[in-house]
Amino acid sequence: MKKYFLLGIGIIFLVVLMSSVSAQDWYVSNTNPSCNNAGPGTLAQPLCNVTTANTRHVIGDVVYIMPGEYHEKILPKQGINENQPTVYSGYGTREQVKILGSDPVTGWTQCNPSVDPCTSTNVYYASFTAVETRNEWFEGDQHIFPYSTDCWEDRQNWFIRADLIWPFLQYGTDPSWVDAPGEYYYDHSNSRVYVWPFSSDNPNNHIMECSKRAITVLPGDIFLRSYITIQNLTIMHSYDNGIVLYSSTHHFNILNNELTYNSGRCDGNAAAIYKGGADGDPLQPGINIIGNKIHDQGACLGPGKRYNNTEHVGAGI
Repeated sequence: MKKYFLLGIGIIFLVVLMSSVSAQDWYVSNTNPSCNNAGPGTLAQPLCNVTTANTRHVIGDVVYIMPGEYHEKILPKQGINENQPTVYSGYGTREQVKILGSDPVTGWTQCNPSVDPCTSTNVYYASFTAVETRNEWFEGDQHIFPYSTDCWEDRQNWFIRADLIWPFLQYGTDPSWVDAPGEYYYDHSNSRVYVWPFSSDNPNNHIMECSKRAITVLPGDIFLRSYITIQNLTIMHSYDNGIVLYSSTHHFNILNNELTYNSGRCDGNAAAIYKGGADGDPLQPGINIIGNKIHDQGACLGPGKRYNNTEHVGAGI
């Protein structure tokens, strides 16, 4: 009994100690020449990337991300309480701070149909490794649901997968299916992406990117986390969802963000902000989703429809 009593006193002391911790402010800038991932993370000498901030911040800290483009993922730690959440915030307007689930693809080579597995010189290919891939199902030698990456030209144009024709589930098996502008094929076995640019121009003249991260803001891994604020950011190019809230997540603020061009999926799961659990389940206490601009989110092949074109002004998803 004494052992459990002492354990209880220790837990109470830890909770009291946590509630009195002073939050540290961290600054991240990938354009400041004074940035140093081993440095203090101050405004004068910020960290160089968000990934380092994910590791170095502790519960209840505030991470300010300076204007720039960050091809990274945000992984906030659990906050202390609703008055002292862990915060990731853009430093500046939300349009100035972009968190991208995509990585640049460079070094494009024009296809030669006489030697390459393509049918037109309008098709180009480049190496790209999709690190975070979904589980894949196979039927014979054909991929079923090969949602491993989405590709983009000049940030906004979304390429149609030549090996996925929704909703008939017909699939191509090689780059020869790329036969029109705006199509692409990702070769899993060779980690190579083939595209026919919208303009039929050399893609080396454009910003070409493919999604590598399924989710850009993920509050948890093995442990689900709450008491978190995500604010003042542009979140784009995740190949699944922009922000995920687990069904048990509570006291989570999503404020004044812009979420766009996340997911090439054509179903109800192509969400800018995705809440786990069954349809109709209520939000947990303290969920505030306010002032976010959500547009051009998800895509249907064919007509090119996109979901979630809205301005959030109150709690809800």
